[in-house]
Amino acid sequence: MQPFQLNLIIWYVYPIIAIFGSQFIVSFFHLKQKYQLKTPDVATPFLMIGLHFFSIAALGRSVLAYYFISIILLGMGLALVHAYFFDDIHYGRLFKMYWRMVFLLTIFLYAILLCWNLLAYFS
Repeated sequence: MQPFQLNLIIWYVYPIIAIFGSQFIVSFFHLKQKYQLKTPDVATPFLMIGLHFFSIAALGRSVLAYYFISIILLGMGLALVHAYFFDDIHYGRLFKMYWRMVFLLTIFLYAILLCWNLLAYFS
């Protein structure tokens, strides 16, 4: 077994810190009342940055290019689904749904990267 690195432990807890920090930002600045922003809306950019640095620390290279391709394809697919089911595109609803789906994709990729790194460490 290789020794556990301190920077990886920081990146393991980073999503929790980012989500709680975003919750504090939303409540402190009253962003929900002013702009209808919720915690995932604010946490997504922080998690994107964390995904980049965690992938460098864990894999030795960044997965950000693949991530951006994924969110572009997600946006295209979501626009097609909106056009098909609603017969037109309501941009406000589309962008809100898109940004929250990007949050879910980011959390999902972060969890996959975390599991991959833990499996590599224990094997």
